[in-house]
Amino acid sequence: MSRLDSVPIAATLSVLLLAGCNSAAVSTRSADANASSVASPSVTAAPANGPITTHLREGHITLSSVSAPAGAVTFEIKNVGTAFPHEFVLIRTDLDAADLPTKDLKAIEDGLDIVDKVQNLQLDQSASLTVNLGAGHYVIICNISGHYVGFSGRGMQINFDVT
Repeated sequence: MSRLDSVPIAATLSVLLLAGCNSAAVSTRSADANASSVASPSVTAAPANGPITTHLREGHITLSSVSAPAGAVTFEIKNVGTAFPHEFVLIRTDLDAADLPTKDLKAIEDGLDIVDKVQNLQLDQSASLTVNLGAGHYVIICNISGHYVGFSGRGMQINFDVT
């Protein structure tokens, strides 16, 4: 019997699934939109070398990479939702994405270091944003009332690091 014959099928499938995830999007939202607890990404993507694909959809933000090297970083942003316009707000902060101060179901932007934003992205609309980022911690949010905080679950927010 070869050595591979003794590897359990479940372990083999796990390895194959993980191998296929190297280009998978990373999201801070669990797959179950009704889940009461929120799962953090279990796989940290390697720093991006090209544009970072960013999908905005009701309840979460998905990035092709949660980190990038310092310098010019391009976000290719698309509203892939089904019901609402969204926005992309990039904030430099030491806070976790879920810990920004809030009022009226929005993050309070006064006093935050907002790097740039793209507002009012309609359904299926795209935008490209290139910003020069220094090393540090950033968060990306949709700050439309009820989107950042979320009525159930974490809301539209994700951590992003620049090395």
